[in-house]
Amino acid sequence: MQKERVKITALKKIRQEKGLTQESLAHASKIALRSYCYYETGERVPDVHTAIRIAEVFGIKDFTDFKELFKLPSENSSSEKQ
Repeated sequence: MQKERVKITALKKIRQEKGLTQESLAHASKIALRSYCYYETGERVPDVHTAIRIAEVFGIKDFTDFKELFKLPSENSSSEKQ
């Protein structure tokens, strides 16, 4: 059985809410578009410095909001049930 990839993360949701394209967010965060795409699909997790740059583009300064960006959808739904 093949492991299913995560298709939607909080990154994608907030990027779309802010009206940004993947390309514009990657450029503003000073990271490669391909790298950002990997983060958004959940294939890779950014290092701390990159994660901070992405959060800054979103205007996130609160650590609680910041860590929500990098949770997988399954983690978000389980924490909401508690």
